[in-house]
Amino acid sequence: MNAFRQYWTFSAIRGALTLVIAGGILLVPHLAAAIFKFPVLVGLAVTVLAVYNLFDAGAISLLAILMPAQARSRMLLYLQAAGALAMGATLFSFANGSIDLRLLLPVIALQAALVAAVEVRVARDTHAEYRCLSCYATAMVLAACAIVLPFASGLDASGVALVLSGFAAAYGISQLALGGRMLFAEYRVGHPAPVMSQAWRAEMQLQPAVPAAAACAGCDGCPAEASCRDNSSEGQLVSVMQARTPSIVRAARVFSLVEPAGVYRSRHASQVAR
Repeated sequence: MNAFRQYWTFSAIRGALTLVIAGGILLVPHLAAAIFKFPVLVGLAVTVLAVYNLFDAGAISLLAILMPAQARSRMLLYLQAAGALAMGATLFSFANGSIDLRLLLPVIALQAALVAAVEVRVARDTHAEYRCLSCYATAMVLAACAIVLPFASGLDASGVALVLSGFAAAYGISQLALGGRMLFAEYRVGHPAPVMSQAWRAEMQLQPAVPAAAACAGCDGCPAEASCRDNSSEGQLVSVMQARTPSIVRAARVFSLVEPAGVYRSRHASQVAR
């Protein structure tokens, strides 16, 4: 399930950059108006969007490269990159006044509809991997923009700049949210426990399995020491010899085990009598 991880990572980065462009489309004309004392020019906003399309063409090409081998929509992404280049050139023509600005929003709506169709095809590949309807989020956002944009053609320059910024922002948010959502799905595959659970703590505290008594080489390191310890003289002798204690201490313990108990008690009684 990690095949699309690089794709989703770069898709989220692309969404974040698109949000930056949305802010530029909204702010650059207003900054120009404040500095040069002339009204907000929609041409400046269109220029920013045209530059974004040129950079986005390269980003889409990289996304196509990052698609896993089993994905069948790689060629469509290359076609989308070529369309972004063509759209960038067209937007520069709008900014220079070569094309009537009244056609601007319908043309952008057409681009949104075509990109939505490509996103649907890409979402089929990702949906086959994740079985998650979130894969179609970007396609649905672009389809909605394609329907709404032509109705804003009658707005003034400031309104058109605001609509262009809103379109870029909606597109960027959908990419960023979808990329983050899918990366989280990748993470959950490897970490299935609930996010706020304490399952990791229980796992850390799990005790090793208790070995069978017959498999114990020595009882000192055995979790079931109390049940498998051999209390016979031979077993205690083996336990003392395996212990990591000074030689003199081992010798004393071995002597106490080997020497008959009766002799040891008689010697102890004679020492007390003295």
